[in-house]
Amino acid sequence: MSGFEWGRDKAVELMNAALLEQDGPKQADILSQLRELLINKHPELLSEFAPKLLELQMYPSGATRKNLAAVLEEMGARGESMPVVEELVPDFLRCLTRFLQDPTAAVVKRALTSGSTLFRRTFSRAAKKGGGPAV
Repeated sequence: MSGFEWGRDKAVELMNAALLEQDGPKQADILSQLRELLINKHPELLSEFAPKLLELQMYPSGATRKNLAAVLEEMGARGESMPVVEELVPDFLRCLTRFLQDPTAAVVKRALTSGSTLFRRTFSRAAKKGGGPAV
């Protein structure tokens, strides 16, 4: 089995575990492992797993939503080198915007931090591409 196949199999295993886990802290731990795998070890899998990760925004655990905000920030940072992930940035920003209404203060704080970073990078990319109105 190649490294890519192993990474994909491991990511599928972790994603399924995260979606099925009911205990918030355990789910957050699984999400951290998945983040490490997708962002640092196998970034080529980001485009495949990013839409599935967005499903976790509806889970009741504040720890899971807080970790999801951090993962979305890091994935958005990779958008420059991965056009498919860059296309998902609007979905990431919508999720982070929803987190601003979250009842858990830690989730709101993380969403503010992650959202501001992601908005700044998005505006910077847009400015570099040009094509906007002449000023």
